[in-house]
Order: sequence, then C-alpha cells, then structure tokens
Amino acid sequence: MVEEAGRPGGEEAPVKVLDAQIVDAFSVVSLLIAIAAAYLAGIWPIVNDLLHGKDPDVAIDADGMAGRCGAYALSAAALAVVNLLVMALLLPLFTEVVTSFSSSGPFHTVRAALVLVELLLLSGCATSGVLAFRLHKRKEDLALIARES
Repeated sequence: MVEEAGRPGGEEAPVKVLDAQIVDAFSVVSLLIAIAAAYLAGIWPIVNDLLHGKDPDVAIDADGMAGRCGAYALSAAALAVVNLLVMALLLPLFTEVVTSFSSSGPFHTVRAALVLVELLLLSGCATSGVLAFRLHKRKEDLALIARES
C-alpha cells in the first residue's frame, strides 16, 4: 500500500496512476467538449428554425433554405464525428475503468466522471447525427418544393 497524503489508508499505486491518467486526459478533452457543446448550443436556434419553419412560397427561397439545411447538415455530421473522435481518445481509459470496476472497493469519483463524460459524448454524437439526418431530409424536401414551383 502506498500512502497518499490527506487520505487515511491510502490507495494502491495502480489506482493512483489510473486516476492521474484520467485527470490528465480530462485537462485536454474538457476543452474539446466545451467547444463542441458551445457550437451545438450556438447552431441550435438556427437549426430549429430550419427544421420547424414554414415552407417557403417562392422557389428561390426554398432553394436558399435547402442550401442552408445542407450546410448545417454537414456541420452537424462533423460535430458527430468530433464527438466520436473524443470518445475514441478516451476509450482506452474507459476500458480500463470498466474492467477494473469493483463494487466492493471504494467509490472513485474521477472514474465515475469518465463514465459520465463518455455517456455525454455518446448522447452528443447521437443528437448531432439525428440533426444531420433531419436537416438532410429537410434539404431534400425543400429542393423538391423548389423544383415544383
């Protein structure tokens, strides 16, 4: 047993190493997550208007709106890829946390945070993927309206 300052009983060295690796990874990944979340929050009102706005009456307006939907669909798909890449970056640590889980041992807040971050990234990826799909479908619908007008 290796004594850790300020904690009675201490922890084993491998536990401290894993926790230190997670903390180091969080210092890098937290910036990526913050940027992705801020970007999603920034485009959300525009995407919402594009998805739920009324269909334009004029063909040129429908064509322009279809172009915006296509651009935001690509942007949402890129955001999903960024979420996947950050998840992949954390995957080795996540795997180690899951395989070393013990219900009889002490609760490790840092490890629990890693699991929650992976779940957050997964939900961000799913949300971005669904947005990309819906925007692409809306783009196709608007392009059809533009052709018919």
